[in-house]
Amino acid sequence: MNMYSSNATDRRISLRNFKKTYNLRVRGTDAIFLAGRTDVTIPQLGRSSTNFPLLRHSYIRSDFLSETVPKSIPTRAGRAFTFRTTGTIDFFNGSASRYIPDGGVPNGSNLFGLGGISGYRGAEGALVGVFLSAKNPATQATPRRLNFTSQRLGLSFEQLSPKLGQVFFIGDGRPGNGSDRQQKFIAPPGATRLFVGIADGFGFDGLPGAYEDNDGAYRVVITRR
Repeated sequence: MNMYSSNATDRRISLRNFKKTYNLRVRGTDAIFLAGRTDVTIPQLGRSSTNFPLLRHSYIRSDFLSETVPKSIPTRAGRAFTFRTTGTIDFFNGSASRYIPDGGVPNGSNLFGLGGISGYRGAEGALVGVFLSAKNPATQATPRRLNFTSQRLGLSFEQLSPKLGQVFFIGDGRPGNGSDRQQKFIAPPGATRLFVGIADGFGFDGLPGAYEDNDGAYRVVITRR
């Protein structure tokens, strides 16, 4: 009996300390502003819909791709996440400019919030994330946006604790300057899902949208601790 109790305790400890790893492919069309939106149907390219909230180009090219819903992984409050990210995305189809996970111009993105998901201020084209509850974010108040420009949070923080619905910079998951340390992201109270995707808009400014001319992907390894 004592031996059984000891084994059960050891098993609970091992499960509590277990690290789960997820490998995701985040496409340039994975719109972070569609995270958790069960009320949205993505229309075919060239068509519009009254319930589709993202801006689109006024024309269609043969290499355009439709917007996609970002992937998510389960979580709960207090869980810590680390990321390792590689790959490139072209935000202007066919251009010679391909962005790495840390993005392009460091202070170049200035996007508004949408449907319960905050805006985003920081490096343009970077990998970003958002923690959500089980509810459709469109039924929730839109939180204030975080500012990742060099004058505010920057990109070299060691740890970040965003609120529900706040879009946050992930990049390659390291604080920069050749460091191999991993930044840590903490799930807030009420969080049940972590989404990873892209924050985009025309010129990376204003209302979210302009995803159709994005191709390529970031490869993301997420460790839930």
